[in-house]
Amino acid sequence: MLCLIIRNFAEQMKTVVCHIALLLMLVVCACSKSCPDYTVQCSFTSVKTDSVTLYVLEEDYGMMRDAGGAKVKGGKARLRGQLDAPVIAMLKMSGVEKPFYFILEPGLTTMEFGRDFTLVQAGALNHAYACYEQLREQLLQQRADNRKQYLKLAGDSTLTQAQEMKLMRKDSVLCDSVQRMTVTTINEGGLVGTLVRHQYAATLDSLHRTMLQKAK
Repeated sequence: MLCLIIRNFAEQMKTVVCHIALLLMLVVCACSKSCPDYTVQCSFTSVKTDSVTLYVLEEDYGMMRDAGGAKVKGGKARLRGQLDAPVIAMLKMSGVEKPFYFILEPGLTTMEFGRDFTLVQAGALNHAYACYEQLREQLLQQRADNRKQYLKLAGDSTLTQAQEMKLMRKDSVLCDSVQRMTVTTINEGGLVGTLVRHQYAATLDSLHRTMLQKAK
């Protein structure tokens, strides 16, 4: 009788264990389907670095979390993982002082780091952020060129009052364009706006800071 009870108990426990194992398999499968894969492929043409580390922003805590790293071999490195949704990320390279910020999206993200450029190919969010960066750089370059022309004319004493007024107005317009573009992008919100706020809100003058909406 005792042997029969033990045998029945063992069979019941075996059934329970099988059910638990099946449930765990279903949970793992559900997580793998709900969390898309991402791959970040980095190549370094003129940047010397031995390793890279990926950090992602934990919005609830406002802190960057280590999401893994990789060694650089043959000028290349690859990072893989899963994420619930696109997120602001930072790539830190050993031996490089300034980290690189971007938006980590599902799918493939390729990055090429050169001496004077960084080329990123990714999803729509990174494209939108890249468009902002490109336009910002163009406006800043125009402003730098305008200032060089002013200094050149002032240096050789050929700067007329009319030229001075024209160059100063152009500088003011270019400066205002950069500031307004930054405010507009930040106020549009989303990950692009959040990243621009993090990177460039401190560059705004007091007037344009008053135009910023509160971060959501």
